[in-house]
Order: sequence, then C-alpha cells, then structure tokens
Amino acid sequence: MVKLDLALQARGDYSTLIEAAGYCETNGLVALALPDHYLASRTDPSEPAYDALTQLAGLARETSSLELSTLVSPITFRHPAVTLKTAVTIDEMSAGRFTLGLGTGWFTEEHEFFGIPFPDKRFDLLEDALAYTRAGLDGSAHDGPYYRISEFDARPVPANLRIVVGGSGPRRTPELAGRYADEFNLYCGPTDEMAERIVVAKDAARAAGRNPDDLMISTAGVVVTGTDEREYRTALEAVAERFHQEPRDLETSLRERGTPVGLEARDRMAEIADLGVGRFYLQMFGTDPDRRSDMLEALRA
Repeated sequence: MVKLDLALQARGDYSTLIEAAGYCETNGLVALALPDHYLASRTDPSEPAYDALTQLAGLARETSSLELSTLVSPITFRHPAVTLKTAVTIDEMSAGRFTLGLGTGWFTEEHEFFGIPFPDKRFDLLEDALAYTRAGLDGSAHDGPYYRISEFDARPVPANLRIVVGGSGPRRTPELAGRYADEFNLYCGPTDEMAERIVVAKDAARAAGRNPDDLMISTAGVVVTGTDEREYRTALEAVAERFHQEPRDLETSLRERGTPVGLEARDRMAEIADLGVGRFYLQMFGTDPDRRSDMLEALRA
C-alpha cells in the first residue's frame, strides 16, 4: 500500500464534479482539487471550461468531509482582494475545508484568448499577492510594489483557510511556498529534482521563522496503472486517446517525468513518499470513472 494520502484532481461540468466528490468521500480520497483555467484545451478552445472557484463554492455545500482546493489559481486572473474574499467565503461555506492555491500562471493561450495581461514579472506579482493575502488573513497592513491593503478588523474571520503554492520553478516557487504557504505542490519529476525543491522550500520556511515540518509537501500527476498488464495497457490506451498521443509515446513521457506508471507505480509512489511528500493528487481529466477504481485497487493492493 502507498504511504501517502491520495487525493483527486479533476475538471468538468458541475455534475461530473459532484460525482467525483462523492466518489472521493466514499473511497477514502482526502481531497478534491480543481485546476483553474479559462481554457480546457490548448488545441480546442471550444472544449467547455468553467470557473473553478464558483464550482468549489457549490461543492462546499454538497460535501461534508472532503478537503477542497484549487491547483492552482493564476495570480493574473484576479486582483488578490477578489481572490481573498472569494476564498474566505468558500472557507465559511465549507466549514474550514478550503485551501486556496496560488501560482504565477503559465497557460499563455488562455491569456491571449481572453485578453488577460501576461506580464514577464509574474513571480514578483505572486510574491506581492501572497504577502497581501497573508496580511488580509491577519488583519494587518501591506503596502507592496503592486498591491496594497489597509489594516482593519476583516470579517468574517476564516475558520481554517490554508494556502498552497504550486508550480514548476526550481527556486522562486519553493522559496515562496516556504515563506507563505501551508502546502507546497511541486511537479512530479525525477527524484533528485524533487528532493532539491523540497530542501529549498524547507530552508525558506526556516529562514522565515516558520517550522519547516508544518509545510505539507504534495505533488500531482497522471498516474496510469492496473492490477495486471492487460488492465494497465487498457488504461494507457484510454489516457493516450484523451491526450491525443500514441500509448508508447505517453508511457515514455510519463516515465521520463518520474510519474508513477505501469505495474511498478506503487514502488514509485513509495519513493516519492520517502522524499517527504505527504499527498499525491491523482489527475483524472475527463477519463472513465471505472479507471479510478482500477487505479486505486492497484495502488492500494
């Protein structure tokens, strides 16, 4: 059995997400995370895409124990005041089960399509937004290079609003996570690269006067496995079709990225857990719900 908590990352219409949330609560998955994108596909702009924060507000009222989060919301989409107030609202609606995910944003096409500015200094924006958000949660003032908030007794007071910082950067992202976040979500990759990023995040937390052990480390990936070779190959073909790739090319790509794949996926999960990763978000974007059960059975065998 894998040694880390399993969660689900999914997207789709609201009915799809209600089903996924119910599946999580019934089958012991600790959280449901939504990607926050205004385009669902780089090649097909007509593929339906939704506002993740709006969907999560609905899910907050239709679940009882499941943690909910964004992985992650680009700082380019919303002024941090809007993000903060929305997050505090979902925190109240969920009775403290919401985690706000923040990142720089990377999907250039969606910014171009909707006319959203995509500045070069997005890490500077993210750093300022994180400081702003922490100040807003604490009721303190912040006067940064991009954003300003006054000191006041902000209401409602969040019950348990947490922040996750995620992204692929080797230094700025883990540094910002260590300084400001409760959770650092790093891309699944080669073991040595993941280990280096975790060290950077922990060191940054320590330098900021925080307990590095309080920083939860998580990762995410498209895990493809099965209880036997036939089941695995069937799953691989289904996922490859979803991503418009040949199964062999997808398999090679996943292995090169260090993503758990094949009948040895459990062993890779154990390696990731040994790095100090406490949670793995299984990415299931529009795939057959039956494959979820096969995958969980293989990972938990």
